[in-house]
Amino acid sequence: MTNSLLFVLPDGRQAYVSTQSAHGICERLWALGVTPGAATAAVRIADALRARKWYGNDVAFTDREVAPLAEASRLDPPTWSQHDRATPHAIPVKQREHLLATCDELIRILDELGSQDKLRALVVDLERLRSSLRLR
Repeated sequence: MTNSLLFVLPDGRQAYVSTQSAHGICERLWALGVTPGAATAAVRIADALRARKWYGNDVAFTDREVAPLAEASRLDPPTWSQHDRATPHAIPVKQREHLLATCDELIRILDELGSQDKLRALVVDLERLRSSLRLR
């Protein structure tokens, strides 16, 4: 999702949040003032909004920032999903090898097309998937 940020909580839950919603959440976090974790969460989001074109779209929050983030997200709550980092290793080796080859091919095609700027979030997701599928 090119016009979104990926919010990642310490427990592994994650959600894509539109940049418009992220701006609103950031403003509400600043409004929470001295609430522990509010300012640092706001800075994380503001930095990601400013730098997302160059560094991807992940915003990883700390345990301290979760409560103020939830409070600031009430008007437009994200849909959280559980991300289990161990899941790819439950896939049989032959299927993982096929998925890995597919990821490599898609990334190669996007590189050749020069479309990485337009599809940066997709490329980041493919690279993340590729890295989680690597056989250890």
